[in-house]
Formats: sequence, C-alpha cells, structure tokens
Amino acid sequence: MKPGVRGDLMEIIYVGPNSPNPSQKIYNRDLNNFGPAVGFAWNIPWGGQGKTTLRGGYQISYLGGGRGFVTDTAIGNPPGSSNQANYIIPTSDPYFSVEKLLANPGLVPVQPLFLPNPTSTIIPLTERTALMNAYDPNFVSPYIQNFTLSLTRNLTSKLLLDLRYIGTLSRKLPSNIDLNAPNFLYNGLKEAFDAARRGDDSPLLDQMFAGLNIANVPNCLTATGTTPCAPVGTPNSAGVLQTGAMHCGRPP
Repeated sequence: MKPGVRGDLMEIIYVGPNSPNPSQKIYNRDLNNFGPAVGFAWNIPWGGQGKTTLRGGYQISYLGGGRGFVTDTAIGNPPGSSNQANYIIPTSDPYFSVEKLLANPGLVPVQPLFLPNPTSTIIPLTERTALMNAYDPNFVSPYIQNFTLSLTRNLTSKLLLDLRYIGTLSRKLPSNIDLNAPNFLYNGLKEAFDAARRGDDSPLLDQMFAGLNIANVPNCLTATGTTPCAPVGTPNSAGVLQTGAMHCGRPP
C-alpha cells in the first residue's frame, strides 16, 4: 500500500491452526537467527608480567515474548469485536452513578456498529470509527548487540586501576505506525501554507475552507492590502473572491 493510492477492500479472515486458513500466519517465520556470545582475555606482557589485562566481549541477544498487549490488540480485536458509548453527565445533576448509566437504554447495552463474521468481514467503506491493527508481514525478531571492553592494571599489591566500556545497540525493535497520521510534509499541506505565506493562492486551502469564514475578522490580508472578509469561495462586499490563503494570511 502506498500513500495516496487506493488499495483493495480490506477483508478480515482467521488464520493459523484450526482455522479456515491454517497455512497462513500473521507474519512469516524467522528461522535464521544466530546469537553468538564471544569474549577474550589477554595478559599484556609489557609493563610487568601479569600486571595488565585486556578483556572484551560481544553478544547478540534476541528479544522473545513481551508486548502481549500489542499482540492482543493486533490480532484479538478486529473491527466489530468491541464498541464504545459516551455518557455525558448533565450539569443539573452532576453526581454520576452506575444506576443512572444503566437506566439509559440508548447506552447499555452498547449497540455495535457492525458485527464480526466468523468467515470473513469486509469493513464498510463509510466506516470511520472502527480501529484496525495489523502486523507488518516482514516482521522479524528484534535483537540487541552488547559490546564490552576493559583494561585492568595492578598499580600496587593493594591498588587496582580498571577502565571499562559497555555499549548496547538495539536493532529491528518493534514499534507502532499510525497509517492515518496526517503527514503535512508530503500530503501537500506544507506547500499550501508556504504559498499562503508568500501571498499566493492555494487550491488545496480553497477546498479545505470552502464556505467557511475562518478568519472571523473584519478584513483579510491579500497581496495588495486588505479586503472585507467573507466565506471562502464567495465574493465579499467589494466583489473580491475570497480564497483560503486570504484567511490564513489575515493580520494578527
């Protein structure tokens, strides 16, 4: 799936053992993991025999388990499996009780928006309230690299100098990405506001603010001065067509 490109309709199916699709998995198997742990110790001969020792080590540790809540959210909560309702406490009776909530037949029990289907479910195109989580099919096991290096020097029979370094590198750690997060750097919004700052018009801002008087002030800023404000997409009292850039560039 690429940003700005319409994909296929999303369909929910059950996968794994004892399901209609036992050969499919939520992500591919990762069988090439190798976690070595090596180290060395060298008795440096210079400066006195047995007085200086150099030690070092390297280890790869793979992270297993954990993140159970994330796993349950991704594969245990398909759209339609849970629903919510909001109860607004009236100002005339601010004391809240469960009895009052249960007495509201419109909230309890919560009416589902749509139900999950044991075989397959296609999410309605107009549905904008259901949450959906999914695994990256290229998900692999995360791991940590550990580096150690130490230099030990016997200064006297009772005094020891020890210099140590410990380094840790994490690789391929799991994280969450919100696909619906606004990306103003690449969706054209940044260029639209840059044009408004330059005094130019922007078709995107005209579409976003069509019919709205977002400036809400007597005058809007234009390239040649100010003009009486009116809803975007309509002419003002002076016959000047109002644009989104005019309203975004209004004087403070």
